Amino acid sequence: RGAGASHLPAVYTDDLVQTTEPLTDPLLARTAAVMDLRPGGLWGAVERALGIVMGRPAAVFVPTGSMALLEALHAARPRHRLVAADFDALPGVRMPGTNAPLVASQEPGGRTTDHDSYLENPGRADIFFPTNFDKLVRINVAAAAAAAALRAG
Repeated sequence: RGAGASHLPAVYTDDLVQTTEPLTDPLLARTAAVMDLRPGGLWGAVERALGIVMGRPAAVFVPTGSMALLEALHAARPRHRLVAADFDALPGVRMPGTNAPLVASQEPGGRTTDHDSYLENPGRADIFFPTNFDKLVRINVAAAAAAAALRAG
């Protein structure tokens, strides 16, 4: 762990490990800022307290893929129009956390098995994320503004 890393429990499945590390990824930082995720201050204190009480950190799954797509789209086609359709909620999600995915795989014979973690059944499970359309609008506005600033400047 690097300096400032959180000392939260890791989730283990086979050889895969989920850890908590300091935020260094620029795309993740931009997306978290647009989504108004505040790791510090009162909000951060509440999140940490809930994690301690619940025995796990409060996970937030951040749509960095959406941010990357919209940044690229606004850079390449600034006057584009986009119509998006997706699920805003998924049934039977077993993972805790905001925007947590549904993880499922299809077994021989066509039976679907839901999993408790995206670390289970690696390479064979499908991972479905719900779309928070209110946050997607904010991401789109931020991506458009960033592309416009780059063109202007």
